[in-house]
Amino acid sequence: MFLADDPSGHGWVDVDVIERDGSVSVAAYGSCDPVVVPPKGEDLASWRLDPAFADPGPGATVLHVLITELSCANGEPPVGRVLEPRIDYRAHEVAILITVRAISGDCPGNPWYPVTVKLDEALGNRTLLDAVSYPPEPVRRH
Repeated sequence: MFLADDPSGHGWVDVDVIERDGSVSVAAYGSCDPVVVPPKGEDLASWRLDPAFADPGPGATVLHVLITELSCANGEPPVGRVLEPRIDYRAHEVAILITVRAISGDCPGNPWYPVTVKLDEALGNRTLLDAVSYPPEPVRRH
């Protein structure tokens, strides 16, 4: 199986190739969107800036965000289950992945929950990215 950018510019494609009787042929071809897979025991949470706070400026080392768990969690906030964010500092972007300790439950929808993220570096003029998707998506500002 191979994964590549779709030449038409519409995401990704996967191509399954098989070898049979000395010849190679394409067995399947289709669109494919890569997903982030959290470590065992963790679930992904999407995040956005908390509108109760001003947008972070270039000197910001603290972000006030709202998260929502993507897996079923009985519609309960992730109190006591939010794990340390994984932060990737890039030249022009700061990508943040937030996960929570997994629980199982029903799916009535999950609330937004306030979280404070501490940065090791000032934000500068970098774009904030939510790394819950691949590729990471820019975070909405107010």
